[in-house]
Amino acid sequence: MLLRLIGILFAFAVGCFAAGVTMTLFVLTPTEMLGLPPGVRADRLGKAIELAGLAAIQIALFTAPLTFVVATLGELMARRAWSYYALAGMLMAAIGFFAQRTTMQIGQPTIADNYALTAFLTSGFVGGLIYWIISGRFAGQRVRITRPLEKNAERRN
Repeated sequence: MLLRLIGILFAFAVGCFAAGVTMTLFVLTPTEMLGLPPGVRADRLGKAIELAGLAAIQIALFTAPLTFVVATLGELMARRAWSYYALAGMLMAAIGFFAQRTTMQIGQPTIADNYALTAFLTSGFVGGLIYWIISGRFAGQRVRITRPLEKNAERRN
């Protein structure tokens, strides 16, 4: 059970980082990066990695309670379909998008456009899919650690 919990936490962290990288790729696009001179490109790549880490932290802080519910239900109901985790990630991203939208001042520049919504939803999809790849596809399974001698004894009987 402890190994399963560690696996879930690891998958959550990697999923958040993948979502952060995805969000960053919407801000600093690969096409834009390739069009820069080599010296500027290296500096911009460093800034992109830093931005992805900061985005991952924000994503983790916002989605932790929701992920706890989704992961717990997934484990209890043995949900192993990638679509469950990808859709849950997109739902969390949509909630985050609309939560961000409510903090905008009237008359100020806003993120409420299709590009920003696409960035949020894609990030949620990627985060959920990465979570599924690492942990979600094993939902509901018990982790058994057996000793090699026990396996040989079982085969003889």
